[in-house]
Amino acid sequence: MDKDKYLMTLATQEKVTLKEFITVIGAKPSTSYTGQVMKEDYVIAFDTTEEQNAELLEFHVLQQQLTELNPSYSPSTVTKSYFYRPDSTTKTGTGVSIALTGDVYAGDFVQEFLIEKKYKTGRDVIVRYLLMNIKTGKGETGLVTCIVDSDAGGAVRENATFGITLQSTGDAPKTFTYEELLLEAGEITQEDVTTSAFQIAAGNDTVKVTLKKGTFHTSKTNTSLYNVTVESVAFENSNKTLVLTIVAADAQNNNATVNITAEAFTEDTVVTNADVETPIASTKEEELSALSFTKRAKNKKDGEIE
Repeated sequence: MDKDKYLMTLATQEKVTLKEFITVIGAKPSTSYTGQVMKEDYVIAFDTTEEQNAELLEFHVLQQQLTELNPSYSPSTVTKSYFYRPDSTTKTGTGVSIALTGDVYAGDFVQEFLIEKKYKTGRDVIVRYLLMNIKTGKGETGLVTCIVDSDAGGAVRENATFGITLQSTGDAPKTFTYEELLLEAGEITQEDVTTSAFQIAAGNDTVKVTLKKGTFHTSKTNTSLYNVTVESVAFENSNKTLVLTIVAADAQNNNATVNITAEAFTEDTVVTNADVETPIASTKEEELSALSFTKRAKNKKDGEIE
């Protein structure tokens, strides 16, 4: 985290969205990150709209004078006793409680948004939140009940402090990645990747397609098959490689055609034809056709459609 840049640009701002926060500190969240994670690599933000329908990138960050951000998780379980066997415990869910403490900063938009709920009740204290790791881009979002424990703590000649507890409510929080946030907001280009493998030689029981950069969107990958039946679809190499396994009987068919359609993307660049390896079958008796791309949309910034 570029602390100098952060201090100069953000410290005096009362209102900062997650998108602005990430841009200013120069972070490039990536699920491929490996290495040390610091406490300040976590960021918490809230939907401050009255309708509670903002995009996650537009949530406002709690960033002024925050000193502690401590989530804790409480699983719920049910234990049953049966004849002739030991007790059996089933996990039925997980709740989250997030403790926030810091120094009171008059005029901070998010502090005041939360603290003003101290005397409210019911639905008026339920807010949408997100908690994300700035380095890995992995996070969670859900509904919490905002409980203000203190907004005037501290001792004489010390900074006044606040304490807030967020308790999960409703459905369990959902996980997300930063790439998914960018896709949903239309901030990065999303393309269809289409390939055909023609006349696969007898004995070929797998077809692999690998990206040099970017990743396949695992929930938006489809296969259109002719003359063969796919036994399984899997992803390897951190979702950079798509693997189709053909059922044994059809693998002997020497005139099989497999069409693959998937979405490929990367955090900050468009995936192009040059970024795709030639499809490889499990034997190399036949050459497979190269991939061709159909561009779905340009970056949202320029608004063009091709």
